[in-house]
Amino acid sequence: FQSTNWQSVRFKPPPNDKIGWRVEFRTMEVQITDFENAAFTVFIALVSRAILAFRLNLYIPISKVDENMKTAHKRESVTKEKFFWRHSLGNTVKAHMASSRSSYDDLKRALDIPPKSSSSPSSSSKAASSSSSGGVKATGFMKSIIEVKESEFKDDTLDNFLRISAKHRFVFVYGEISEKDGKSWCPGCERAIPIVEEKVQAFKSSTALLKLPVSQKKFCGNAAHPYRVEERLGIQTIPALIRIDHGGYFARPLASRWCPDAFCVNQYMDTMPARRLRGGSTKNLDDSDEGGDDAASNDEYKALSIEDIMLSDGEDGPLGLIPIVQAYLDMIGCDERSRKVVERYLSLIADRARGKLMTASSWLRKYVSLHPSYKDDSRLNEEVVYDLLKACDGLTEGSLCAPQLLGKYANYTGEDLIDRGGQQVHVKPPVKRLCLTMSKEKGHVYVEEVKGCEG
Repeated sequence: FQSTNWQSVRFKPPPNDKIGWRVEFRTMEVQITDFENAAFTVFIALVSRAILAFRLNLYIPISKVDENMKTAHKRESVTKEKFFWRHSLGNTVKAHMASSRSSYDDLKRALDIPPKSSSSPSSSSKAASSSSSGGVKATGFMKSIIEVKESEFKDDTLDNFLRISAKHRFVFVYGEISEKDGKSWCPGCERAIPIVEEKVQAFKSSTALLKLPVSQKKFCGNAAHPYRVEERLGIQTIPALIRIDHGGYFARPLASRWCPDAFCVNQYMDTMPARRLRGGSTKNLDDSDEGGDDAASNDEYKALSIEDIMLSDGEDGPLGLIPIVQAYLDMIGCDERSRKVVERYLSLIADRARGKLMTASSWLRKYVSLHPSYKDDSRLNEEVVYDLLKACDGLTEGSLCAPQLLGKYANYTGEDLIDRGGQQVHVKPPVKRLCLTMSKEKGHVYVEEVKGCEG
């Protein structure tokens, strides 16, 4: 399995620590300039985070992955060919994009979260049933919200919780609430608590929530805290929300920074583990991304252009990867300076997808084909190779710019840069512009160099 899918993604075995299995993206190609390398590296990193944040399902049959790779090897495939892709990708992201422009009440309605009652969920279902074993005290009938104090947590607490019959089970670790003002000492926890509890109440089937409040004195800076030592929890920061999947498997916790976000909590708690079907296909990882429980299997895919895959607005098909990344940046509240840099990266990739700019392979092929020493015989003589490498070196160091390759996204932008320390960095502009064009005077095709790089 590893070798058959080596060209696109690879499962990296866990090293000798607690990192676990990882997925490695292997489709990257080294670009000519630092700006291009930064653009594609940042883009892939943001796509991977958006996949996790929105619980996106990108599964297609591996045979179609192989077909995509064969198609990618064709000339000008970026603009002329089509690739198999999930047709319904991004439904949940579109809902978030629409709701994020509204008020918090509108967001709760979009996520199908009922309005909060006058009494808190935990207090409205007191003492329906109880179990003193391991400090677990269950409350409620269909909705069990269980609170265990640090002093009551025992070795068998989690095991006892797993014995509770419920379709959905979660563990929530947060900063304890003060008896004086009724607030948690952890600001993120204070925002996350009502979101998590309301989501538990919103489930239409049996649900159990194990709440584990921690004191600031015992938790902060204490590497030996029971919740940090317990392997099934494995938390380092709070708030921490953990979903328990089939077979009592504790899923990876939802990141602390996402716990106060209603959309992220909703997606994490709604996610069901994959179920195998005949032929090796997989049931939806996220039902809401595929249209609900009645959605079809993972074989919903079609051939799409790279422009649609990257930029589609989702009106009649999948939401493009670039809009998905932009929705993720909105969700995490990306700061203005970083957003400005990232937008330039995304714009370069968008222009490549539209065909406004050449890809590196197209540009290199055209350079060779238009070189006066090339004889159309598929042979690269010494002069062609030398001039090509010299041009690439000039692009890399910034003394040369290529509008057909980089457009306005050259390494030099006409503005001094600011490094991470806030220091101004002056960048020298390129002294020449390289254009691939026809020479009417000479009557044949050649490479033209023009001084200056305006526009």
